[in-house]
Amino acid sequence: MMRRLKQAFDQLGFREQLLITIAAGIFATALISTVTVSVFSGQTLREGLIEEGHQITATFADRAVLALIFESPENATEAAKAVLGFPDVDAVAIYTADGRPLLMEGEILDLALAEPPIDNRIAAETELAWHLVAPVRAPAVVEGEESPFDDNTSMPAAATLVGHVQVDLSKASLVRLNRTILGLNVLVSFFVAIGFLLVLGIITGRVTKPLNVLSEMMGRAGSDETVRADIHGSSEIRTIGKTFNQMMDSLGGQATDLKEARDKALELARIKGEFAATVSHELRTPMNAIVGMLDLLKDMGLTRKQREYTNIAYKSADTLLHLIDDILDFSRNEGGSAKLDTQDFYLQEVVEDVLGLIVGQAQRKDIDVEYSVDIEVPLMARGEPALIRQVLLNLLTNAVKFTERGNVQVRVMVSKELLETPNTELRFEVTDTGIGIAPQDQKAIFEPFTQADASSTRVYEGSGLGLAICRQLVARMGGDIGVESTP
Repeated sequence: MMRRLKQAFDQLGFREQLLITIAAGIFATALISTVTVSVFSGQTLREGLIEEGHQITATFADRAVLALIFESPENATEAAKAVLGFPDVDAVAIYTADGRPLLMEGEILDLALAEPPIDNRIAAETELAWHLVAPVRAPAVVEGEESPFDDNTSMPAAATLVGHVQVDLSKASLVRLNRTILGLNVLVSFFVAIGFLLVLGIITGRVTKPLNVLSEMMGRAGSDETVRADIHGSSEIRTIGKTFNQMMDSLGGQATDLKEARDKALELARIKGEFAATVSHELRTPMNAIVGMLDLLKDMGLTRKQREYTNIAYKSADTLLHLIDDILDFSRNEGGSAKLDTQDFYLQEVVEDVLGLIVGQAQRKDIDVEYSVDIEVPLMARGEPALIRQVLLNLLTNAVKFTERGNVQVRVMVSKELLETPNTELRFEVTDTGIGIAPQDQKAIFEPFTQADASSTRVYEGSGLGLAICRQLVARMGGDIGVESTP
């Protein structure tokens, strides 16, 4: 048989003989390395799992001291659950000094120890698990000295053996990991061997060099749209280069079109913002005059009918003026023309000023207005008081507008300490007992000209810009705004 194999081998060409010889060596090396790595890895995993089991058992023994001293399993219930939460821990138990079980969690193996163990060890090992035990010692307390339970010092030498604990550690992970390691080693070795054979069996010089050049060009194409391939080689390689160049030409044209479209959209948005701001500003001057004249007209001894018509005109003009103000503020914020004015200010004064502006409206509806500032909040703050005042005023105005009975509350608290800087992030909460907002509508209320319920506009009025402005202002101050509500 061997002679026939040798004759067949001799009849092969040099290339085939070289491939077979190297292939045999590669597969033999892969097999030996696979077995060696798997054995050593398995032994390392075994030692690691056993060491982890000893640490878990020792920790459990430390936490079982009080349970054994007072013979109270409740004192070790949480510790037992924590230990059972470790991977591969199947069962735990606590035994008293005379061998009585005090606490058993899981299907524990009864080792029937003649006497409590004196050290942390493996009491028994089965095909499926290790059964570890560790003594539980209570530190001796000398009269007149502090209890050793009051600190984390090491246990005195005169500690008393009060029992022991048992932890059953499954070998499932070890078996699974050993199989995984063996499988991966076999798989890796197989593919490495196949790779070497392919490298030896194929003349790669003429093919790989053009491909490497093309790959480099593709990598540069992400940052340089002018990259084009100039590759020489087989017809297939030249076809790939030609296709790459066509793709780059197409992508370059699309990128140019997208850039032009983006620039046009940005310019159009800027023009629209400027137009809205200009028109709003121009409309506000005559509207202020109209509102002022109507307010004076109401006090000129009109008849009941005339006063009714005047009130309707005044209310409509005032609503329109507020809408124009909202559009102007929104346009300024959208265009980024509003400037920040960072300064030191008393936070409580800002809150009280805002409350003073809406308390009259709240009293007319018999609504209580309350506020609180947590003791952790600093008296002096640094920021944009005008923006904070505007945001709070918008939120409180909405709260009073949409509340028919009950109360409106403002609370200021510390959200978190910023570790990178000595600054503090504050949280403002405005709470009311109003009509509420359905969950599906909560995301939309911060969009411009949007309200949770379009029909509410006829009842409560409003432009739908207030919360959009609040979102813009809060974003400019580096914060965020949200809502929690139910109808």
